Amino acid sequence: MTEVSPLTRKVGPIDLTPYLLGVRVIDAEHRQLIGFLNELITAGPGADLPRLVEGLADYVRVHFTVEEELMVAHGFPGYAAHKAQHEEFAARVRNLRETIAEPRSELGPTIRPFPGSELGPTTRLFLARWLVNHIDRTDRELTIYLTAGGW
Repeated sequence: MTEVSPLTRKVGPIDLTPYLLGVRVIDAEHRQLIGFLNELITAGPGADLPRLVEGLADYVRVHFTVEEELMVAHGFPGYAAHKAQHEEFAARVRNLRETIAEPRSELGPTIRPFPGSELGPTTRLFLARWLVNHIDRTDRELTIYLTAGGW
């Protein structure tokens, strides 16, 4: 469960246990994805945010590709809506990546740190809540479909 302090809106690490869905490949993917997200949302001052966001962005792309290939291969009827959610979240993560790395020269990006070298609480909360809700609702629908089909 994602823990959120009502006073500080500080987001704690996500525990995957309540969100295990019973499809080994998807659970393994979620374990990896939540690992990247937990590292990012619990990052403190001095953390290498550009590296953490880049890692999350890269794995979001990998994970969503795996799920989408499963949906297509098994004829999942909710594919279009599920893919649209993936595209929305991936765009938000890309936007976050662009926000913290701004090209300034031909030599490469100049990193623009967040205030206090931390990710804002609103962004942390959005990332955590989106992923938990997506797994618990949308991905659960997919795994119910897959397991009903004998997968």
